[in-house]
Amino acid sequence: SDGVSNAVSKETLAQLLSRRASARSIVSAAAEITETRPELRDDLTAVVLDIAQRGWTASANQRPLEVLPTLKAGQSLDGFKLLRPLQEGARVWLAERPSDSASAPRLHVLKFPPLDARDDEARRDAFLRELWQAARLASPDFIRATIPAEGSLRYYVMEYVEAPTLRARLAQGALRVEEAVELARFLLRASQHLLSRDHAHGDLKPDNILVLDRDGKMRFLLLDLGSAAEVFSVTTRAGTPSYLAPERFQNAPLSERTEIFSIGVTLYETLVRAYPYGEIERFQTPRFDTTPKRPTRLNPAIPPWFESVLLRALAPDPTDRYQNFSEMAYDLEHPADVSPFYGKNTSLLDRDPVLFYKLLALVLFVGNLALLYILCRRR
Repeated sequence: SDGVSNAVSKETLAQLLSRRASARSIVSAAAEITETRPELRDDLTAVVLDIAQRGWTASANQRPLEVLPTLKAGQSLDGFKLLRPLQEGARVWLAERPSDSASAPRLHVLKFPPLDARDDEARRDAFLRELWQAARLASPDFIRATIPAEGSLRYYVMEYVEAPTLRARLAQGALRVEEAVELARFLLRASQHLLSRDHAHGDLKPDNILVLDRDGKMRFLLLDLGSAAEVFSVTTRAGTPSYLAPERFQNAPLSERTEIFSIGVTLYETLVRAYPYGEIERFQTPRFDTTPKRPTRLNPAIPPWFESVLLRALAPDPTDRYQNFSEMAYDLEHPADVSPFYGKNTSLLDRDPVLFYKLLALVLFVGNLALLYILCRRR
């Protein structure tokens, strides 16, 4: 703490650390100095960390963040041969690298800094955070990424997985309910993994999900950490508008609740192939004062309990939404415990159709009595 660094000079600290002094010894040295200089007396705390191995950071931090203006098919970079761009803007490339054996070259995906990182410090910092975040994730729910130990530039390398995106899969038709439930479990599990590192994805949508079909069983992988950020750190509309929570349009920060809304939109779309609140354009400030069409009306195969899970995740008011990933995950595993969910604008017909028709019958009965009374008086 500054109580130690203000009292003990850099030279003395260097001598203490060269003798592998403990944190207690460093604090004691600071305490001795402050006995005669009470104006320096402050919080005296210290932690000593031994860095066993710096790994890729030792060399990567010395590389320039050079933004190549153009990348071309056939171009070679650090042993990788660029084959074709995989995204608009040509900053993500499919590449091959000769293998050590006589087998065919292995395919990889290379991601380079965006063009505007040349002049925008915020974009440079965002790419460096993305690079660091992608390389440290160790989860089967994410594409594995590495940073070359030796290379001329800063970029990262991902394994190439031959699989369609969920967006491409939806072009063939909606998911079955059991597949959507598995997708929900996957998204919550991946989001919890990011949250354990104080991060949120920030752009959950079908375009950023790969669909793997292994022996007839569907599993998923999450892509693109370009919008990932620490929770409560982003207060912009970064992400895809149609999947943003209502409060994100009012500069609310990225959080578990905003991510749960994005998960809800994704699941709703996979089951009915429509957006719950309609498609939202980039510069539009939408209103969320209408209730989404109940998914069971658009897809009768959806069970009522899962509809309640979806509608709670999609609640415009964040206080009505699931507050935590674990809360939503619990409901997925315990369908019998899921309570029906109705938004503030849900009609009585949707809330309680039996009561609605009872009241309607009562109104009609009273109306008929009134008509009968009028007719009798006229006679």
